[in-house]
Amino acid sequence: MASRRVCGLMVAWVMVGAAGLLAGCGGGPGVAPSPTPSYSCTPDPGGAPCTPELAAAQAEEAKAYEEAIFVYQEFTKERSRVAMAGGSPTPTPTMERLASGSYLEIISSFLASDYSEGVSSSRPVEIVYVHGMNYSGDSLQLKVCEDGTKIENLDRQGHSLGMGSKGVILLDLSRMEGQWVIVRGISLEGESCM
Repeated sequence: MASRRVCGLMVAWVMVGAAGLLAGCGGGPGVAPSPTPSYSCTPDPGGAPCTPELAAAQAEEAKAYEEAIFVYQEFTKERSRVAMAGGSPTPTPTMERLASGSYLEIISSFLASDYSEGVSSSRPVEIVYVHGMNYSGDSLQLKVCEDGTKIENLDRQGHSLGMGSKGVILLDLSRMEGQWVIVRGISLEGESCM
């Protein structure tokens, strides 16, 4: 009976010891895993280290470009819709919400001319690319390539007046009342859409 008792105690001690060893295998207080940062950065051209502040600034800039590109795409859709419908004597509410200044004046002038001359476009303009640049808080630029070479300009009788063109435009956008608005566009003559 005594030998059984000794064996039982030995098994119990072995089990307690194994449990203690297993508990030590999980990495005790001295071996804490290093935390993964909750932020990441695009490599800085100047070699600045990734910090929470840099990550926040880069995220803000990326969000600004995303919102500005959306504004440009929506404006271009509306501009194409109006051009396909034969122009308009005045800018639409959507156009006025998304653009202002000289850009809205120039586009509205083209669309008013189409309206008075009875010219319409056969299809929407194609956006080849949009690149964000020069972000500074409340302003930024978009460099865009628009392809209108498949657009046929038609008179009131549906006769062709010629085809559209392709070009690169530098757009200035400003944040107004919490929303990006296109305020100016400059055609970059001689620059290709590549």
